[in-house]
Amino acid sequence: MFRPRAPQLLILGFAVVGSFTLGRFSHRASTSALPPRAAAAALAAVPGGAVASLPVRGNATDPAPEAALAAVLEAVRRAPDRAARLYDFALRLREVDAGDYPALLQALLRNRFADTPELLAILCSVWAAHDGPAAFAAARVVAATDGEHPALHAAITAWAQREPAAAQAALHATGLTDLATDEMTALLQGWASRDPAAAEAFLTAAGSAAHSDDEAIPAAVQRGFEAIARTRIETEPMAAMEWYGRLSEPLRQRLRQAVLSQLAAVDPRLASQWLAADASAQVGSSDLLPVLRGLRMDGFEQQFAWAKTAANPVTRESALAAVVGEGAHAHLLGLGEWLAVRADDASLAPAFSAYAMQVVHKSPSAAVTWAMSLDQPELRQNTLNSVVAEWISVNPRAAREWAQRTGLVDWDALVR
Repeated sequence: MFRPRAPQLLILGFAVVGSFTLGRFSHRASTSALPPRAAAAALAAVPGGAVASLPVRGNATDPAPEAALAAVLEAVRRAPDRAARLYDFALRLREVDAGDYPALLQALLRNRFADTPELLAILCSVWAAHDGPAAFAAARVVAATDGEHPALHAAITAWAQREPAAAQAALHATGLTDLATDEMTALLQGWASRDPAAAEAFLTAAGSAAHSDDEAIPAAVQRGFEAIARTRIETEPMAAMEWYGRLSEPLRQRLRQAVLSQLAAVDPRLASQWLAADASAQVGSSDLLPVLRGLRMDGFEQQFAWAKTAANPVTRESALAAVVGEGAHAHLLGLGEWLAVRADDASLAPAFSAYAMQVVHKSPSAAVTWAMSLDQPELRQNTLNSVVAEWISVNPRAAREWAQRTGLVDWDALVR
């Protein structure tokens, strides 16, 4: 039977879509997953009977649930691409009665789509918001019989958001308590988004590597602390960064990229200030793009001024590369002209190499020509070296032939 669902369930479904889009789901299966021989017994434990024979809910006076579920599947089939398919499915779950979730699960298992694992995960996530034990049991069956674990991760995460103690007890009862497993990762991610202090207390009491000097931090600990940091940053960014500063150094290193990304989304100016003050920060240009975009600076002058002064010496090169990478997409020629007239600015040296590497992928000869046009001898040579080093990754034979023919770079030193 179909009826409107609560708005928060739609939000939950969209959150799962976003998780897949961002690649946040870990697919590492637990060694404690159901073995094939146990699948039949587990199927019987799913409320409503075995998944393969789950009855469609309804009675003689109800509209035919089969037709309604068929409409959902048809909408999924007609979706033009993956993003639309997941979005439409999450949207239509608003109208599916919780009692029809088993039948929908059965239909998804019978009718294979390219994104069936993701569709099952969205379903199990929303299902867990209604009935955690049922969603958990069904998702375990899917993982055991189909080899797909995103649904199990989604079910546990959503259940832990609503009833962390019950979800934890279920994992304990089924022997899924190893902090290296994906099941515990899901528990901590969901729990942390609901109650970060309690999730952190659990990790501390577990005596995990999070509070030692050991860099081999279990997956559930790292993902759990990432979720804790995300929740804290969304709630109170300044206090969250003070909390982050009190963590052990190995854990801070493992969390730095996730913390920076989340902080940039919430308060990019604070993220920039934090980078300038964090002398140990070592992040790549891609990690700095959210900060750069969030600051919404106008023109190369402001962007390069930020890259040269708002980052510490370790991060400055990455910041310059981030500005170049962002500007090259839409203003490749203009960026080259802007840099060329500033060849005497030594602080911009990493930007010249970064720009040359961008041009190589479009035209190695153009990159060489641009590098040769630079007036400063040392800058010209360093930029040529960067051109050839990147050219090697694009066309090593052509790069070698050019280097050996012109003698403009030390080929042996570059490939050593």
